[in-house]
Amino acid sequence: MNIEKEGYRLFNTDRNEYYPWYTHPALEVLEKIDFSEKTVFEYGAGDSSTWWARRCKRLCCVESNTEWVSAVAAASAKIGNVTIVHNGNLIQHALADVTDPSLYAQSITHYDCMFDVVIIDGEDREACVEPALKKLNPNGMTIYDNWMQPSVEVQSEKTQQRLLAFRHEIYHQPRHADWKTAIFYP
Repeated sequence: MNIEKEGYRLFNTDRNEYYPWYTHPALEVLEKIDFSEKTVFEYGAGDSSTWWARRCKRLCCVESNTEWVSAVAAASAKIGNVTIVHNGNLIQHALADVTDPSLYAQSITHYDCMFDVVIIDGEDREACVEPALKKLNPNGMTIYDNWMQPSVEVQSEKTQQRLLAFRHEIYHQPRHADWKTAIFYP
């Protein structure tokens, strides 16, 4: 496998794809899991969206940044199993309307399915936790990037207690003071 590094960003030249911008130790764990029959919901679309789309049965994303929406829509158009929601615009089979930013966290509830994986890596992460857990399959996993990272968003004590009560692993990025990707197994 040929991997090129661009700062903390990884690019697989064999597959012509970027890896999710998670800590490298978390990526090593995720690379070993077969997600081919899994449904995935992603709060925050980006490099990770194409990576997930190529590995899962169905990917649904919500994104607040217009540039990322365009990039993800273009990159995932050939894959065909991706739903993207952005400010009420129906992009690639989108089902939810997030014109109101307060609906961002609730966008997962617009889907009539449960999800095997929920990634929290976008806006208002704290508000995404409860809706994510309600739509997570019992044997699913929640991936929370930038866990307890002050430069992004520090979780409240209530959220910390809620998530840390589950079986979990927290993966630290080498040579980075506070970047962590946490995987919770409720």
